[in-house]
Amino acid sequence: MHKKLLSNQFRFMIVDDEPDLREIIILIIASYLKADFLEANSGKEAIKLLESEKSKIDLIISDFNMPNGNGGTLAKFITEKGLNIPFLLLSSDERHKHEDLLSAPGRSYLQKPFQNNELRAIMEFLLQKIDGVQLSEQDYVPVSLSTLQRVTAITRPLYLQLTDKKYIKVVNPGGYFTFEEVERFTNKNITHLYVFKDDMGPLLNEFRENVFTEMYFHSLKERSTEALKLSKSTVELIQIAAKSLNWSPEIVAMGNDNVKMIQNIVMTSPDINNVFDWFSTEVHSLGVSTGILLSYFLAALTKEMGLTNYRQLECLTMSGFFHDMMLDDYLIRNQDQFIKTMMLGAVSNKDQVEKIKNHPMAAKEILIKWSHCPKDLMALVEQHHELPDGSGFPYGLKGDQLHPLSGILIVACCAMEVFIRTKDKKAVREHLHNQSDLFLQTPTADAYRAALKLF
Repeated sequence: MHKKLLSNQFRFMIVDDEPDLREIIILIIASYLKADFLEANSGKEAIKLLESEKSKIDLIISDFNMPNGNGGTLAKFITEKGLNIPFLLLSSDERHKHEDLLSAPGRSYLQKPFQNNELRAIMEFLLQKIDGVQLSEQDYVPVSLSTLQRVTAITRPLYLQLTDKKYIKVVNPGGYFTFEEVERFTNKNITHLYVFKDDMGPLLNEFRENVFTEMYFHSLKERSTEALKLSKSTVELIQIAAKSLNWSPEIVAMGNDNVKMIQNIVMTSPDINNVFDWFSTEVHSLGVSTGILLSYFLAALTKEMGLTNYRQLECLTMSGFFHDMMLDDYLIRNQDQFIKTMMLGAVSNKDQVEKIKNHPMAAKEILIKWSHCPKDLMALVEQHHELPDGSGFPYGLKGDQLHPLSGILIVACCAMEVFIRTKDKKAVREHLHNQSDLFLQTPTADAYRAALKLF
């Protein structure tokens, strides 16, 4: 795994199996603290790095769910070896599920998705005992050579750091950052160049465009696999941005591009079994992966229905990103149980039931802050737990009181909720058959018939 060594005072290790998420964490930290970064894509790889590194590591930030050794494996190794390294565990689970890993001194926890200021606050807490730590906004932000190569066209100056406060321009706008350019700098042991902080937004936008364009030169199978990887990173970033009300043009554009990509994949290959297989066989953050699963299923469902209005397709596909974004993995996994508790009026698990009951409205309140959010999207997210007979929530709407597109999302959510619990497509079909009296009504009937065909 390559290392980001910037010859600064502090050395951090970032451990995550998603390289895009490692890059995001590094960019967030680099915007206010100068440090060297080492990267690992699994717990076991991080352990190998720790065993081989002679220099002190000041902080480790590790995801929990990873193949080939998770964050728990790494945390236990640090404890067993008596390593006095501050450790920040990232996970979409609730904190209480990892208390055994967090009991040692210098341990902290951050639930995903998180806001930038949350990461910064925990960094300050973990690093407060290290002399000389100063967190302040940086004028220049490091960008890896591999990221610059994917951007390709250089539309803003790139700088090289000479000293803590001195940067020189080494690449002018107007050219291309080719493989030869990468070699030129790597031969000098340079792994990063810098951009001025105000240029980060446009650069991320260009990176996004090139990543999505590049995909379409791959074979269909490669495109589908790459699409799922991109969706995972993109949806997580979108949810983080949404919760922090950071509706930047770049984030909105990422969402739009992801919708187009999903529509293109499904239109090219109507068989989405690979998406179900991906969900069933990999370890996931449910808040992200269920959104991806639902979005792909919605694209397939609307194709089966013959829906052609792009604005409607866009809103339906994007509703998958946001419908459950206010719920953590525990609530998503047990959502059906809590809904039954709510409908029976039971008093147990009151806090969790209230979160389930209010999450459609809470998600809508987030979307309202997006100044150009389509009204159809807000209505879909708010109504995704309503039912055509009025027995749903939060408002008990029925029939013609529901948004015309809500019927499609309601059926899709019902089907995917069963699949998330069982990972069994036959169980989904059986459940849908058992709900025929409910769903053969307005506005769910057409979507219901199309869903049965897909299963």
